[in-house]
Amino acid sequence: TALGVIALAWICGHYLANSMLAQLARLTQSVQNDTPVELNDAMDEEIEILAQRIAQSRNAQIQLLARERQFTAHLSHEIRTPLTRIRTSAELLLDTSPPSLRGRVNKIVNSVDEIDGKLRGLLLLARGVALGQTSSLSLAAALNAAEQRLPETKRALQWQNQVAADIRVEADAELLALLLDN
Repeated sequence: TALGVIALAWICGHYLANSMLAQLARLTQSVQNDTPVELNDAMDEEIEILAQRIAQSRNAQIQLLARERQFTAHLSHEIRTPLTRIRTSAELLLDTSPPSLRGRVNKIVNSVDEIDGKLRGLLLLARGVALGQTSSLSLAAALNAAEQRLPETKRALQWQNQVAADIRVEADAELLALLLDN
């Protein structure tokens, strides 16, 4: 009889373990494939609780990303509007200013364009948009342009661009500038 009880315990234990492992395997596969977790009545209570928590965490993450994307889009719009006014005013000022001030006014226009480019790049990154406007760019020229955008206080640093002029990269120009500036 003891042998029969041991065999019965082994069979029951084997069945329960396989059942629970199968549920965990389905849950793991759902998480790996980033598909919604399917809850059903056949799940053990512990597995069901785990599946519910995973589903809640996934939904919270999706909502957070949606809010961040919406915030980024609104922020971009709110910043671009005053930038457009600054650029327009600077262009008008450029037409009427004496030659001695034109260099400074040009810096304002160029800085506004630089900020606008960075905003577009950050917005693309925030949206996770696949870039379709890449082109072949000279890496040496991009590095030299990044040096020119350095603040006056940083230009005193020793700068030596040793990238060959013929080295090219396939990239979005604004995102490459954003990367190099950082």
